[in-house]
Amino acid sequence: MATVPHDRRVQSNPHNKKKNGSKKPKAKNPTKPTAKKKNPQKCNPKRKRNPQYLKDPKQLVIGILAGLVSAVGTRQLPQMILKASNTGLMGYLYNAIAGAGLTFAAHEFLGENAAQASLIGSGVIIADRILTEQFSPIGQYLALAGAGDATAATSLGQISEGFFVHPVIYDKQGNPIIPHQITDAAVKAFQALQPPAPANPAPTGYKQIAAPAKHMVQGQMQGAAPSRFRRGNQ
Repeated sequence: MATVPHDRRVQSNPHNKKKNGSKKPKAKNPTKPTAKKKNPQKCNPKRKRNPQYLKDPKQLVIGILAGLVSAVGTRQLPQMILKASNTGLMGYLYNAIAGAGLTFAAHEFLGENAAQASLIGSGVIIADRILTEQFSPIGQYLALAGAGDATAATSLGQISEGFFVHPVIYDKQGNPIIPHQITDAAVKAFQALQPPAPANPAPTGYKQIAAPAKHMVQGQMQGAAPSRFRRGNQ
């Protein structure tokens, strides 16, 4: 008995975007290589990954000393030259000149690594001074001392004991009210600093006339003048 073959149909998913034979292979670009080349720098064992002074302790010490000397010199040299005039743009300019000179000297005598450290040290000092004087209230108060760069000055005057009232009390006109205990102590301290007066005054070269003696006669005050000033006696 012969069998009749049945037709079998396979239904595909209509949501599937991929269809057999719908995607064509891309043509290869003959100019573009198919395989990616490896980074030759990663395979190069001679590549320097760290600076030289991190591997050599000697270079590290030289860099630290160069940066420290440059920072100190950039701060102190303009103060030694200008003193009280080391303020504002002139002071910043002299700081930059000192830093550039020290960086050049480090490059000539110690090498490139020392010059980089010297440049960093001088740059940090200049930036620190600008920020302190222009944006910090402490720097503005220190500028009132009149010593140029207050952070580079060796002395800002003498500090002595005194009195200060806190909080300060003001009157109606806005003047501070200072207690008499403070003013009395200030006057005594000022008088103690004054030199003592001489016991005998220095002669002036002029003869002094004695003042007329005064005595009471019958309840009235009369003066006994010298005889040459009396009337009638020639």
